[in-house]
Amino acid sequence: MSNDNYTLSRLEDQITFYDTKSQSNQRKYKTIKFCEILLGGLVAVGAGFDWSNIAIGCFGLLIIVLEGVKNAFQYHYHWMSYRSTCEYLKKEKHFFNAKAGPYLDAENVEKELAERIEEIISQEHAKWLKKNHKTKKKSDR
Repeated sequence: MSNDNYTLSRLEDQITFYDTKSQSNQRKYKTIKFCEILLGGLVAVGAGFDWSNIAIGCFGLLIIVLEGVKNAFQYHYHWMSYRSTCEYLKKEKHFFNAKAGPYLDAENVEKELAERIEEIISQEHAKWLKKNHKTKKKSDR
């Protein structure tokens, strides 16, 4: 496989990876958020119709558990972060295909593309490490 084919294949793989991860985190975030809203509504309706305190308490407990899961797994953060990285990679692909931007005057466009892809991925990885390191420090307190 030539370097050009390898680099473009890597770019496509990474776009697919970040797109899939973004969509997965978006689905999880929105599902949990919807359930929280629904349960919150049931608490209000239950109180209005004088439902059992046990039922209303269970709905409240579920809201707290869902909020904890949402925060622990950082679905919203990962959705946005993965989407951003995916869009940066797509931009690089378009610039490369059009021989525009940083590829306009590059001596070796494939090398330039490979370096820029790895820089974007490295930045995403560094953000992930920083975010998870901060989260770990908070949980250690």
